Amino acid sequence: MHNTLALSQTGGSGKQGLFILIAVVIVVIVFFAVVMFLASRYRRCPSNRILVIWGTKSKATRCYHGGGQFVWPIIEDYAYMSLEPLVIEIPLTGALSLNNIRVDVPSTFTVGIATDGVQMNAAAERLLGLPSQAIREQAQDIILGQLRLVIATLTIEEINKDREKFMNLINENVTQEINKLGLELINVNIRDITDESGYIVAIGQRAAAEAINRAKVEVAQQERDGSVGEAQALRERNVRVAQEKALSEQGQKEAERQKRVAMAGYEAQAVTGEVESSATSRSPPPSAWPKRWPRASAPSRSSACRSPRPRPARSTVRTPPTPTSPRATPSSPRSGPRPSAARTSPRPRPSRPS
Repeated sequence: MHNTLALSQTGGSGKQGLFILIAVVIVVIVFFAVVMFLASRYRRCPSNRILVIWGTKSKATRCYHGGGQFVWPIIEDYAYMSLEPLVIEIPLTGALSLNNIRVDVPSTFTVGIATDGVQMNAAAERLLGLPSQAIREQAQDIILGQLRLVIATLTIEEINKDREKFMNLINENVTQEINKLGLELINVNIRDITDESGYIVAIGQRAAAEAINRAKVEVAQQERDGSVGEAQALRERNVRVAQEKALSEQGQKEAERQKRVAMAGYEAQAVTGEVESSATSRSPPPSAWPKRWPRASAPSRSSACRSPRPRPARSTVRTPPTPTSPRATPSSPRSGPRPSAARTSPRPRPSRPS
């Protein structure tokens, strides 16, 4: 009996352990199933797409560019919109310009879904689920209307000459309209501008002729300026050469004048030296000088102690006496002219050395 009870207790504990093991396995399986389900509802958004989620009552749609979002099952759903650019050909023909001339403006526009928050919501509301061709057709109709509107406000000259103004008007008008669909303008390419009447061709020919004539005038002016400049350069050269020659001759004459002055000075000095040497050679020796100076008396004792006072030097040139004519007496009658007295120059006396 004791053995039967032991076996029954052992069998009950084994069943309990098996039940726990089965429960643990079930819990693990459920946990992994929940994790996999939740992971399958997490949606990642690549950079070239927009994730659109709808189903909640707060907003009609929620748009995300990049990253990832969890989409609740049953109550929410999602979809993607591509951000790839759409190339739209615009074969515009017969558009009426401001001066009532019809022009053909074939062009190419490149558009795409915008990534701005407001424009993404607009694209989700109006373009979600549409194929690329349907989006291209809607954008083409809008671009054609706006392009005709822009051409109607400009003349042919403005369209052909001021392309920057033309492109700015196209960008402003087209961008404003396609933004309502959630699209943005990426690029505009105007391939050509022509008209059936040939007005644009005539404008081009006139501009070419004006350019040719202007170039001819400029060439003639440049040649004239070159000739005038060459003549002025020659004249300046001749004037400069003449001035330099005149300065050279003036300097040469000045040098000759200084040379003559120097030679005259040298000659005058030579003559003066010759006169002085001849006068020195003709003067008598000191021994032959006349002694007319009075003898000095014997000095007294008082004056003997004193130092002799130097005598001033006498002048070596003596003024000759003025000759006088003999006076006529009243008793000596003379008839006729009175003979003049013979003038004799006194002999020069040598000077006494001091």
